[in-house]
Amino acid sequence: GATTAESKAIFNNETDEDRHYVWVLKDGKSQRRDVKAGRKSGERTEILEGLAEGEEILLEKPVEPAGTGK
Repeated sequence: GATTAESKAIFNNETDEDRHYVWVLKDGKSQRRDVKAGRKSGERTEILEGLAEGEEILLEKPVEPAGTGK
């Protein structure tokens, strides 16, 4: 079946509302990952592209450590 994620974990790209991304936990570090979102069903949204089965998605944007800047 299709991979789904909690809708609140999928963020709109600030410059292009048709693009979406999630934060994935990889080797203990958070990584921004562009995804293609599909149908929304209740609290979950289908991820059509960009996410592998079983990858761990952060439910909110990670807090950057102080001093790293943008």
